[in-house]
Amino acid sequence: MLEKHASIQKCEEGEGKYKALVKKLTTTIFDYVWLNTTNIGSYSKTSNRAWINKLIEKEKIFLDNYNKDIPAMLLEYRKNIIEIYNTYKYSGQNCIEDTSWILESSLLFTLSVLTTIGYGHITPITWEGMIVCICFSMIGIPLCLLCLSKLSGDLADVFRSLFSSMIFFIRERYLGKNHSQNKAKIKPDKIDLNMFSIERLHFIKNSVENDLDSEPESDDSEEDNSEKKVSVPLFIVTIIIFVYVLAGSIMFKNLEGWSLIKSTYFSFITMSTIGFGDIVPGIEHFEKMENKNTVNRNLLIAGIYLF
Repeated sequence: MLEKHASIQKCEEGEGKYKALVKKLTTTIFDYVWLNTTNIGSYSKTSNRAWINKLIEKEKIFLDNYNKDIPAMLLEYRKNIIEIYNTYKYSGQNCIEDTSWILESSLLFTLSVLTTIGYGHITPITWEGMIVCICFSMIGIPLCLLCLSKLSGDLADVFRSLFSSMIFFIRERYLGKNHSQNKAKIKPDKIDLNMFSIERLHFIKNSVENDLDSEPESDDSEEDNSEKKVSVPLFIVTIIIFVYVLAGSIMFKNLEGWSLIKSTYFSFITMSTIGFGDIVPGIEHFEKMENKNTVNRNLLIAGIYLF
């Protein structure tokens, strides 16, 4: 609310400067047109001749200077317009109805701060907002990174489980028949009962003598087995990332009307937390004064995709 009120106030200041600049330019153009289309000499019959001569002299000086200063005047006008936009973020919009600090854009700003992307489409303009943003970032960014670390670990476990299940299914489905057929071909030889008994006695003796030593070893072996995890190949991870970026590209292409290259560029810049800020969802619709529901929907979807 603080930033919204300050942005409206700043926009209204820019609107006032813009109107004053336009009024000055309009007056200058009107004077130029009037002096070029009015025959001042016709006033000589009803007016003071000295005053008419003085007015004619001013007209001549004005027109000579005006014709020389037209390029400089237009450049100055352009410079002032750009300065008003950069300083006050005013470009002819309705300052109250078209403020950029709506709920959805504020949510997108918060998520871009927490994830360290920082699009830069909106920024705090008051010193109170800047201090709050610094404190919020110092606390929120570590918490967000901690949550993302935990979430990434859980997602990695899920992917490993799915990958191992897929590998197990493939082995059982396509390799199990061959294994059972090869096992059926092997005929068991005759078992020497005496050798079996001797080996069994040795095994029992060793197990009794090393009972205390065998327990920690078994525990270590269980820990080793529990620590063993299935490694997902690099190309599988690359395919997952590619599919995620492609899904975001198609989604933003349909929502924003961007080209596929532009949507892919935005998705990758967002996922890699670079966040240049040259492309932001909802901004083009907002600047065109389109339906606010469309802007809000696109900003919410962008926030979900970002997180």
